Amino acid sequence: MKMSKNGQRRDKMLLNKVEIVNKITVEEIRILSNYSQKEFSEKIGIPFGTYRKKARGEIGFWASEIAKISEQFNVPIEKIKV
Repeated sequence: MKMSKNGQRRDKMLLNKVEIVNKITVEEIRILSNYSQKEFSEKIGIPFGTYRKKARGEIGFWASEIAKISEQFNVPIEKIKV
C-alpha cells in the first residue's frame, strides 16, 4: 500500500480525482482504490470468497453492502452499478 506524505493512501486520492460520469462497478471502485480483492473484502466486511463471487457477478451485492461501499469510498450510491 502506498502512502502519501500526510499518511493518506495515495490510491484513495486517485479515486477522489476521478469524475464519475456514468455508473461505476464495485470492481472498478476497488481497482481505482488500489486494493487487492482480499483487502477490499476486509474493508467492506465480507468474506473474501463471497466477494470474489460478487465481483464475478455470480451473486449480487446486498443493498447494505452497496451503501457501505458508497460511504467508505465516497461514491454516490446512485453512481454504483449493481
